[in-house]
Amino acid sequence: MNDSITARVDRIKAWRDAEGWSNDDLADAMGVHYITVNRVLVQGWPARWAFLDGIVRAWGIGALLELFEEHDIESEVAA
Repeated sequence: MNDSITARVDRIKAWRDAEGWSNDDLADAMGVHYITVNRVLVQGWPARWAFLDGIVRAWGIGALLELFEEHDIESEVAA
């Protein structure tokens, strides 16, 4: 699969840690009851797509683009 997705999830984790957020804080912001970032990584690609989709649903694609400073994420998340 695409290693850039792993890098993006790692960036989300780093951003979460830099902001001092817990997984529960991130889950609240995403509108889900519970999420563990490490479990998302272990579950494989479908869970990673779902995690990125949750970020998009919570904050919008613009926030994700700003977070990653990349312009190809919208098409990859929508795929």
